[in-house]
Amino acid sequence: MQRGLSRTLLSLPALFGCPSAPAGPGAGPATPARPCAAKLLVGGTVHVGFRPDDRPAEALGIAADGRVALAGTLAEVRAAACAGAEEIDLQGGTAVPGLVDAHGHVGSLGRAMDSADLRGATSAEEAAQRAADWARDLPEGRWALGRSWDQNLWPGAALPDRAALDALLPDRPALLLRVALYLDGTAPLPEGVEGTEWGWLEVVGVKAFADGALGSRGALLLADYSDEPGHRGLEVASVERLVEIGREAYSRRLAFAIHAIGDAGIRNALDALERLGPPHFGVVARSRIEHVQILAPADLPRFAALGVVASMQPVHAVSDMGWAEQRVGPERIALAYAWRALANSGARLAFGTDFPVESPDPFATLVATVTRRDAAGLPEGGWHPEQCLRVPEALEAMTWGAAYAIGAETLRGRLVSGMEADVTVLDRDPLAVADVEELRTIRPTMTVVGGEVRRLSPDP
Repeated sequence: MQRGLSRTLLSLPALFGCPSAPAGPGAGPATPARPCAAKLLVGGTVHVGFRPDDRPAEALGIAADGRVALAGTLAEVRAAACAGAEEIDLQGGTAVPGLVDAHGHVGSLGRAMDSADLRGATSAEEAAQRAADWARDLPEGRWALGRSWDQNLWPGAALPDRAALDALLPDRPALLLRVALYLDGTAPLPEGVEGTEWGWLEVVGVKAFADGALGSRGALLLADYSDEPGHRGLEVASVERLVEIGREAYSRRLAFAIHAIGDAGIRNALDALERLGPPHFGVVARSRIEHVQILAPADLPRFAALGVVASMQPVHAVSDMGWAEQRVGPERIALAYAWRALANSGARLAFGTDFPVESPDPFATLVATVTRRDAAGLPEGGWHPEQCLRVPEALEAMTWGAAYAIGAETLRGRLVSGMEADVTVLDRDPLAVADVEELRTIRPTMTVVGGEVRRLSPDP
């Protein structure tokens, strides 16, 4: 997230100033003077947002307080410039509202950077070899660590034993973690954790688990797994337990999110949120369900009706498409990773990557959303393409939708006057590419956070 203060699930309420006193009898409130622009982004395209009626601007003016002064033509923005304003050349690039990852694991990402990357390994032996290569120069006795292997990519899709590790690392302790590892999601909330700021971090919510992951057959289903009759997954927390956790969270001014992947897990999460009712005063962020991968048709309209945000990770669809239908069969797969169906139902979407389970690359999210094809461009035409979104819809979920989820939609997510100047500058316009596959190669060239500009080095 592009903020000096990191927010998760909940934000502080927006502050609104009082209107000026009327100028005279019968006069309405005076319009506050617009601040001058201390920094001007020029020489490119500016997308103020991604709603159907939004139109691109030529330039963006940023006030000294780090908020947007205005977006408009080059002449309009220059006319609003402060004395001595700085002009920043976009060099033909495109400025968009700051891209936000609505679901990631910062601590896990840091730990993953100090372990072998096992994503994409095609066998237990390849995963073990990557770990052995990574550990080759480690001091004696130090653990060989690796993350994110997925047995669904291996011949036979069988879970591994220790044999491959013992063969390659006979004298070194080793621990290689699967791509999705979920621990106890029902533990009591720690004492003293409330909605508050701790330095740069704002603690604004808690997450509980309704079920596990689909790949390991831990996602809770309403009917048996198609490839394991008699098994319906794991109920990590019952509806009653979820309600208890939610009440405790609300009492501490914390928002409530629920991990739910299977259709039964999602139904339990929706039932719990319906029983809880609206969050208490002081809880600004919206209730949300994380992942929402296998959805029962009867529950589709409940997201909009209950005001529950669908927090989804489009890259999971292209990672899982090779085996997901084996788990749930052709009927249930019709509402799997169903971004289009949810958007059409009126649900609010917030998109992330679930890093480090997947790469934190936002452009992989964008391509997955609009093509439902993998990095090789397969399958041709996309996997269940009826669930694709258009580029502006996907970017809306990666910007304003993420802000909406934490109750910050009046503060950021759009580049309009008075909102925070949280900007990502791209090397080309994602709304103007000739081929959607070109979206994979778009790269950021600059960020602006609260008015502070940082130019980015090109990828090596």
